[in-house]
Amino acid sequence: MPDQQDNADMFSLEGTFPDAAELFGFQVPPLESVKGSCDVVLDTNVLLIPYRTDSKSLAAIQKVYEKLKMEDRLFVPERVAREFVRNKAKKILDLTKALADKQSRLVEQTKVTSYPLLEGLNAYTELSEVETKILELMAPYKAAVGKLLDE
Repeated sequence: MPDQQDNADMFSLEGTFPDAAELFGFQVPPLESVKGSCDVVLDTNVLLIPYRTDSKSLAAIQKVYEKLKMEDRLFVPERVAREFVRNKAKKILDLTKALADKQSRLVEQTKVTSYPLLEGLNAYTELSEVETKILELMAPYKAAVGKLLDE
């Protein structure tokens, strides 16, 4: 839909952009040629990556951010900062929910399952020994998950 300026001069675009071929002539330089000197502007999704990545990647991200910050090349727009704070709570809630779900899925058992008919079998003896070890570790495991949730 033409605006009032176009109605005033139907050839205004030709005056503003005299060489139409130049409009498509911009070439993005290769990343390698600019990565050491360009400014980096983060968006919300990039800021939220640490909430869903592994520790190795997290350390690499931190190293890059620290380098860019020291070189005064790292920028976070105000809108991005606001979106990040709004979405960060949801990411933490998702993480907390995943841990709580993990804790609730743990089977509550207080004793080794007993099947007297199978007691003479080596496989049953092995199963009972492993089950005993699992039960011994279950309480401290649940406690550790609970402690993490509290923090």
